[in-house]
Amino acid sequence: MDDYISRKSAVDALTKVALRVADSKRRTAATCINEIELLPAIGSYDRLRELAEADRAGRLVVLPCKVGDVVYGFHGEKTILPMVAKWIETNTDGWCIAAQYTPMAPKFYRFSDFGKTVFLTREEAEKALEELK
Repeated sequence: MDDYISRKSAVDALTKVALRVADSKRRTAATCINEIELLPAIGSYDRLRELAEADRAGRLVVLPCKVGDVVYGFHGEKTILPMVAKWIETNTDGWCIAAQYTPMAPKFYRFSDFGKTVFLTREEAEKALEELK
Protein backbone atom coordinates (compact mmCIF):
# COMPACT_ATOMS: atom_id res chain seq x y z
CA MET A 1 0.00 0.00 0.00
CA ASP A 2 2.83 2.42 0.88
CA ASP A 3 4.43 1.70 -2.49
CA TYR A 4 1.13 2.59 -4.22
CA ILE A 5 0.89 5.89 -2.28
CA SER A 6 4.46 6.90 -3.13
CA ARG A 7 3.89 6.07 -6.83
CA LYS A 8 0.60 7.98 -6.76
CA SER A 9 2.36 10.97 -5.17
CA ALA A 10 5.05 10.85 -7.87
CA VAL A 11 2.42 10.65 -10.63
CA ASP A 12 0.50 13.55 -9.05
CA ALA A 13 3.67 15.63 -8.86
CA LEU A 14 4.54 14.86 -12.51
CA THR A 15 0.98 15.70 -13.56
CA LYS A 16 1.23 19.08 -11.82
CA VAL A 17 4.51 19.81 -13.58
CA ALA A 18 3.06 18.77 -16.95
CA LEU A 19 0.02 20.99 -16.40
CA ARG A 20 2.25 23.95 -15.49
CA VAL A 21 4.33 23.41 -18.65
CA ALA A 22 1.20 23.16 -20.80
CA ASP A 23 -0.22 26.30 -19.17
CA SER A 24 3.07 28.12 -19.80
CA LYS A 25 2.98 27.13 -23.48
CA ARG A 26 -0.62 28.35 -23.76
CA ARG A 27 0.36 31.70 -22.22
CA THR A 28 3.32 31.93 -24.59
CA ALA A 29 1.05 31.23 -27.56
CA ALA A 30 -1.45 33.81 -26.32
CA THR A 31 1.35 36.37 -25.97
CA CYS A 32 2.46 35.68 -29.55
CA ILE A 33 -1.10 36.09 -30.82
CA ASN A 34 -1.42 39.41 -28.94
CA GLU A 35 1.87 40.62 -30.42
CA ILE A 36 0.78 39.63 -33.92
CA GLU A 37 -2.50 41.51 -33.42
CA LEU A 38 -0.49 44.62 -32.41
CA LEU A 39 1.62 44.50 -35.58
CA PRO A 40 -0.72 46.71 -37.67
CA ALA A 41 -0.47 49.41 -34.98
CA ILE A 42 3.32 49.63 -35.35
CA GLY A 43 3.30 49.21 -39.12
CA SER A 44 5.78 46.42 -39.67
CA TYR A 45 8.75 44.67 -38.16
CA ASP A 46 10.96 46.84 -40.38
CA ARG A 47 9.44 49.97 -38.83
CA LEU A 48 9.90 48.55 -35.35
CA ARG A 49 13.55 47.76 -36.15
CA GLU A 50 14.02 51.31 -37.51
CA LEU A 51 12.61 52.82 -34.30
CA ALA A 52 14.77 50.57 -32.12
CA GLU A 53 17.89 51.58 -34.06
CA ALA A 54 16.98 55.27 -33.78
CA ASP A 55 16.45 54.84 -30.04
CA ARG A 56 19.84 53.17 -29.60
CA ALA A 57 21.47 55.98 -31.60
CA GLY A 58 19.79 58.65 -29.47
CA ARG A 59 17.66 59.93 -32.35
CA LEU A 60 14.24 58.94 -31.03
CA VAL A 61 12.14 61.39 -29.01
CA VAL A 62 9.01 60.17 -27.23
CA LEU A 63 6.62 63.04 -26.62
CA PRO A 64 4.74 63.15 -23.31
CA CYS A 65 1.71 64.53 -25.18
CA LYS A 66 0.89 65.91 -28.60
CA VAL A 67 0.04 69.43 -29.74
CA GLY A 68 -3.61 70.12 -28.94
CA ASP A 69 -3.76 67.85 -25.89
CA VAL A 70 -5.03 69.26 -22.62
CA VAL A 71 -2.51 69.08 -19.78
CA TYR A 72 -2.85 70.26 -16.18
CA GLY A 73 -0.48 72.49 -14.28
CA PHE A 74 -0.45 74.54 -11.11
CA HIS A 75 -1.15 78.25 -10.71
CA GLY A 76 0.33 79.17 -7.38
CA GLU A 77 0.08 76.28 -4.97
CA LYS A 78 -3.67 75.86 -4.84
CA THR A 79 -5.17 76.04 -8.32
CA ILE A 80 -5.04 73.50 -11.14
CA LEU A 81 -5.23 75.00 -14.61
CA PRO A 82 -6.20 73.08 -17.75
CA MET A 83 -3.81 74.13 -20.50
CA VAL A 84 -3.52 73.29 -24.17
CA ALA A 85 -0.19 72.09 -25.55
CA LYS A 86 0.51 74.69 -28.26
CA TRP A 87 3.88 73.66 -29.66
CA ILE A 88 6.94 71.54 -29.00
CA GLU A 89 10.47 72.85 -29.31
CA THR A 90 14.03 72.26 -28.27
CA ASN A 91 16.21 74.89 -26.65
CA THR A 92 19.17 75.08 -24.27
CA ASP A 93 17.08 73.28 -21.60
CA GLY A 94 16.30 70.41 -23.99
CA TRP A 95 12.88 69.47 -25.32
CA CYS A 96 9.99 71.62 -24.07
CA ILE A 97 6.26 71.85 -24.54
CA ALA A 98 4.58 75.25 -24.57
CA ALA A 99 1.25 74.92 -22.77
CA GLN A 100 -1.23 77.74 -22.45
CA TYR A 101 -4.20 78.56 -20.27
CA THR A 102 -6.15 80.82 -22.66
CA PRO A 103 -5.94 84.26 -20.99
CA MET A 104 -2.29 83.78 -19.98
CA ALA A 105 1.01 83.61 -21.86
CA PRO A 106 2.27 80.10 -22.65
CA LYS A 107 4.37 78.38 -20.02
CA PHE A 108 7.22 76.09 -21.02
CA TYR A 109 7.57 72.62 -19.48
CA ARG A 110 10.53 70.31 -19.97
CA PHE A 111 9.61 66.71 -20.73
CA SER A 112 11.02 65.81 -17.31
CA ASP A 113 8.42 68.12 -15.68
CA PHE A 114 5.62 65.75 -16.68
CA GLY A 115 4.40 63.91 -13.62
CA LYS A 116 5.98 66.53 -11.33
CA THR A 117 4.63 70.00 -12.18
CA VAL A 118 2.49 69.28 -15.25
CA PHE A 119 0.20 66.29 -15.70
CA LEU A 120 -1.72 64.42 -18.38
CA THR A 121 -4.87 64.05 -16.26
CA ARG A 122 -6.64 66.26 -13.76
CA GLU A 123 -6.63 63.35 -11.28
CA GLU A 124 -2.82 63.16 -11.36
CA ALA A 125 -2.61 66.94 -10.80
CA GLU A 126 -5.08 66.78 -7.88
CA LYS A 127 -3.09 63.99 -6.25
CA ALA A 128 0.17 65.93 -6.61
CA LEU A 129 -1.48 69.08 -5.24
CA GLU A 130 -2.66 67.15 -2.16
CA GLU A 131 0.88 65.90 -1.60
CA LEU A 132 2.15 69.51 -1.67
CA LYS A 133 -0.16 70.51 1.18
